[in-house]
Amino acid sequence: MRKLLFIICAFAVAVFNSCEKQDVSEQTIIHYTVAVSSSDVTKVTLGSNNRSCYFEDTDVLNITGENISGSLTYVDGWYTTATFSGDLVYTGVGSPSPDLELTATLNSIPASYSSAVSSTLSDAIGGFSYYSGTSTYASKSFTLSQNTSFVEFTVHFSDGSTPDGVYPISVADQDGVKASGDVSVSNGFAKFVFSIPGGTTLNKARATINGKMVKFGSASQTFASGKVYKVEKEFAVTPSYVDLGLSVKWATFNLGATTIYEKGNYYAWGELVPKDRYDDGGGRYKFIPNSDGKLSKYCTQTKDGVNYVTDGKTVLENGDDAAAMALGGGWRMPTGAELNELWTNCTWEWKSNYNGSGVNGILGTSKKDGYTTVTIFLPACGRQGGTSVYGVGENAYYWSSALYTPEPVLAMMFYFNSALDEDCEVDYCGRAQGNCIRPVLP
Repeated sequence: MRKLLFIICAFAVAVFNSCEKQDVSEQTIIHYTVAVSSSDVTKVTLGSNNRSCYFEDTDVLNITGENISGSLTYVDGWYTTATFSGDLVYTGVGSPSPDLELTATLNSIPASYSSAVSSTLSDAIGGFSYYSGTSTYASKSFTLSQNTSFVEFTVHFSDGSTPDGVYPISVADQDGVKASGDVSVSNGFAKFVFSIPGGTTLNKARATINGKMVKFGSASQTFASGKVYKVEKEFAVTPSYVDLGLSVKWATFNLGATTIYEKGNYYAWGELVPKDRYDDGGGRYKFIPNSDGKLSKYCTQTKDGVNYVTDGKTVLENGDDAAAMALGGGWRMPTGAELNELWTNCTWEWKSNYNGSGVNGILGTSKKDGYTTVTIFLPACGRQGGTSVYGVGENAYYWSSALYTPEPVLAMMFYFNSALDEDCEVDYCGRAQGNCIRPVLP
């Protein structure tokens, strides 16, 4: 019955939970349109008569009045704000106000990228007209294109190495610095967005913040026009391990934690850093880019794939393994079989307020000959769905690296509760859900 509930939840959660990414992932900007300007003027002036000027495709832009900046709005929440300029060609009778001018300047794409204004955007298509009543007094034609790339770099310092504050950041490859500036770290998170001309190839690209270097992409990474590339990195404390006599050694604490009592971070399956909300609506899950709920990676069923495409991938690749990317050194997420091996080869006890820590969880003692004094503690860390956290101190959900192949919107995980009843087992749940991770070392 609980498995049925998980399947139902996963499809409800397929719009309410989330999942994510590789070292570098890309997202196409839908209907990316910008106009180019030959001047620094950033307003539309229509004289004293409050006349109107509008884009020929009024579904895209409609501005009315004096000193107004128009808005271009796309699907999926991507947008830019622009005003327009150019020489006027008179097409009607009469004459427009002498202070009429149309200017074109890119302000942002999307709004959060306002610091990434690029002068490389050019070649617009369309037109503007100046109207008085039904007569066209002036018009301007121009072209649109998408010839720049944006790179969104996100880092999470869960190792406590970087206090909140403002730090210099630089992005460089073997040919030199490509972008630099200041970035704010808040609650351990920092995000830096920069733009580069479309088609640029960076060789051995890396970002440096507070003395920490993050490599991203392949040795040679090309950034195509009209796309946003996302780079994520987690800096986590490398744990010690316990050897329970099993096929792998187990970390002593969760990914993102610093002691055995901390729950660490929640992660969506395949995502590399924690976040505030775990659902797949609005493209918030890395591998469900659209509102139709279709998977772009790790898909074994035609009905679930973007454009009905499957890739047959059933285990997280290294670049999508949060433990491997955060810790290195051979650390990774456990497989479903390794989680089951841990559960079946230890004797488990529920511990309330373990060692006076105020933390509940389960203590496992190895059953393997020669290892029967070795123990491991798993805190009851609950889970996160949407913006709500459930079950802390009562149960726990720990990710594996394995897909649930019959329904690829789900992935395998280990569940336990305070009763240690028959529901405690390796099971499956929606990939977009936020679960904890206990790393392993082969």
